[in-house]
Amino acid sequence: ILMQGKNPGIAWKYSLPKVTNGTQTASRRHSHAWRAVQSGCSVSCGGGYVSVKAVCLRDLSTQVNSSFCNARTKPATEPKICNAFSCPAYWKPGEWSVCSRSCAGGQQSRKVQCVQKKPFQKEEAVLHSLCPVSTPTQVQVCNSRACPPEWSLGPWSQCSKTCGRGVRKREILCQRSPGAGNLPEALCSSTPRPEAQEGCVLGRCPRNSRLQWVVSSWSECSTTCGVGVRKRDMQCSEKAFQGKLITFPERRCRNIKKPNLALEETCNRGACPARPVYNMAAGWYTSPWQQCTVTCGGGVQTRSVHCVQQGRPSSSCLLRQKPPVLRACNTNFCPAPEKRGKAHHSPRTHPVSISLAGVISFFNTVSATTNFMANSAASHAQGRADLEVIRVLPFDLWGAQLPLPSATGS
Repeated sequence: ILMQGKNPGIAWKYSLPKVTNGTQTASRRHSHAWRAVQSGCSVSCGGGYVSVKAVCLRDLSTQVNSSFCNARTKPATEPKICNAFSCPAYWKPGEWSVCSRSCAGGQQSRKVQCVQKKPFQKEEAVLHSLCPVSTPTQVQVCNSRACPPEWSLGPWSQCSKTCGRGVRKREILCQRSPGAGNLPEALCSSTPRPEAQEGCVLGRCPRNSRLQWVVSSWSECSTTCGVGVRKRDMQCSEKAFQGKLITFPERRCRNIKKPNLALEETCNRGACPARPVYNMAAGWYTSPWQQCTVTCGGGVQTRSVHCVQQGRPSSSCLLRQKPPVLRACNTNFCPAPEKRGKAHHSPRTHPVSISLAGVISFFNTVSATTNFMANSAASHAQGRADLEVIRVLPFDLWGAQLPLPSATGS
């Protein structure tokens, strides 16, 4: 304390507790040590953790400030896993739905699932048989309080007129709920009373003198001969200016008696003429050509030719139009036989072997075929000493060989 002038008599006085030798000796014997204190498991099942806290104890009994203990010997405080086993399955209810009614007792429902939690995993749905037998309530009553009186509206009646302006009505009641008993309308006076009737118009009313059922003319018969059907229409129409008709839907004429007339009837156009029988002319019909009789040297192919009229054999065909039944085939020369040994033969010893059996045909095809063979033989024998050109002459119609001149003759 700083003061100016004389000290008015202020003095300092100190007092300390008296320490005896026994007390001083006891204070020096206090011990301080760390102790790990564990909490309980965070969950009862499904995998949890135990937290560990290090506290400094004096004489293993009194917790003191951690500064009294050696920081180097402080135990680890990492959490430990506990209760690492699956929880028993249980029912997990969902949220309640909105009540079906705002008053007079409604219903609301919710979804209930059987779930189970495995160690360190989320809950998952399991079979209902794993959960307890008793299940939570899934449906309950809600908003059971009585409804306040309100106007109950009935359905509209039909329009009083089928055309033009009419009126339709409905019933207005004061009730607490639809179907409940009727109450005095004064209890519903908090809201305006709805209209009990209103105007309605279904359509314009045509003049009755012009509106009528009009029947059209009969249509043409559905067939040109024999029995058929013809039809006509009946429409709700109104005569307009210049004699024209305006057609309306049938409901516009529902107040007018509809004529009892048939709209469909049979019609007979007379007997149908007999179907003409076409007299098909006779004609020649041929089969496919058969296989050639030889592979070289001139062969013959045959086929069947028949005169047919309307699917039956006939003799009315013209013979001059009959297709050929034979034709030449494989008119190429056959290869010459190979020579054997060293024997030398005269150039005329091995003439070309030409089969003329295939040079048979009808009409003018014979001469063309034989000329082709003669030309082929001459071309084939050119420059060959051991071949001899043979003049080929035609056969007669049935294959009889005509006399052939000698090889040296003209």
